[in-house]
Amino acid sequence: MIAGSYTPTSVDDDSQSAYVVVELEGDSGWGWESLRNINYFILNCSDAKLTSKIPPDVHRHYPGVAKFFRAWFFFEKVKRFGDVPWIGKPLDVEDPYLDKARDPRTLVMDSVLADLNYACQNIKTATETTRSLITKYAAYAFKARVCLFEGTFRKYHTELGLTDSANEWLTEAADAAKKVMDESG
Repeated sequence: MIAGSYTPTSVDDDSQSAYVVVELEGDSGWGWESLRNINYFILNCSDAKLTSKIPPDVHRHYPGVAKFFRAWFFFEKVKRFGDVPWIGKPLDVEDPYLDKARDPRTLVMDSVLADLNYACQNIKTATETTRSLITKYAAYAFKARVCLFEGTFRKYHTELGLTDSANEWLTEAADAAKKVMDESG
C-alpha cells in the first residue's frame, strides 16, 4: 500500500498538487512471520513439565489468547486475499508446507471459527483498569465481527456456492454479540 503525503510549500506547489510517495512497512499484507510465533507458542505451551505446575484455567487461558490472535491473523488474510493456505503449525526453513497451495475459504474460516470458539471458552474473564488485556468478552466481540463478515460474504457472494451456510455464520454472530451485551458488563 502506498500512501500519498502532501504538504504545499508555496502557491505554485499547491496548484501542481505535488505528492511525496511514502512506502508503508509491510504493505503487501502477505507477511507470515507473526503466524510462526503464534503456532510455535500453541505447540510448545502444552509441555507436561510446565503444565503440571500451572493451574488448568491458566494453562487454557494463554493458548486461548494465542488462538485469538491466530484467528485475527487469518481473518485479515482472508479479507484481503480470499483463499489462503491454512498453516496450523510452526514451519521450519526446509518444510515443504512453505510452498503449500491455498486452501479453500471454507477450511480456513472454519478453522478461524474453531480458534475463536476455543478462545471464547478458555480465555479468562478479567477485570482490570487498563483495558489492555484480551478477555473472554473481547474474544466474543471479535467472534461476532468475524461471523457477521463471513455470513454476509457468503450470503451475497452467491457465485461461491456458500449461501447455504450463511445463516449458520450469522446466527453465530448474533449469539456472540448477545453474550457480550448480556454478560460483559
